Amino acid sequence: MIPPPATREPFWHMLLTGPRSAIPESLRPWLTDTGSLTQALIDSSRNHFHVRVQYQGWQGAAASERHLLQITARQRTLVREVYLYTHQRPAVFARTVIPQRSLVGRVRDLRQLGHRPLGAALFADPTTRRGICQFARFKPCHLLYQRACRLPEIASAAIWGRRTVYHYAGQRLLVNELFLPDLPDYPICRKHLTGTTGCQVTGS
Repeated sequence: MIPPPATREPFWHMLLTGPRSAIPESLRPWLTDTGSLTQALIDSSRNHFHVRVQYQGWQGAAASERHLLQITARQRTLVREVYLYTHQRPAVFARTVIPQRSLVGRVRDLRQLGHRPLGAALFADPTTRRGICQFARFKPCHLLYQRACRLPEIASAAIWGRRTVYHYAGQRLLVNELFLPDLPDYPICRKHLTGTTGCQVTGS
């Protein structure tokens, strides 16, 4: 079936203050975890984890992405889209958006991540901090939904996701993380990390 045109973005809620009652209970710890998403997936899958790069290149950012990154429509961004797999199934779709002007110093190295997770680079720098965190429910009319669900093995009427602004090596970047139908159960050993107000590093 051909997906409908991507006519709009979802409505984004602030993670700390937005309504969570509609979020499926199984997804709440994933959305609110302030630790490493990569590590949580490794823990939940007992190391059956890998990253597959779907796209990397220059794009114009969406209007709401530009707002969070504080850039104009004329400024280019480097976009990296990957799937995070557990047990050979896509569990998370991640889209990282980096303004061209941010690609200085250590941030330039992020262009060469390949199939390594972004979180590994973010955690290597103890000064990395987390800024605005938001969540949303995605439907087939949303662009990110269409990009996340382009693999034939992914089928869902709606999916949930979050996005976070990171300040890494003195520069700003945005990470979107959409949780797919094959997302594993949240690891019990990490439940103390969910719902906290501290903004440490997470990544894909």
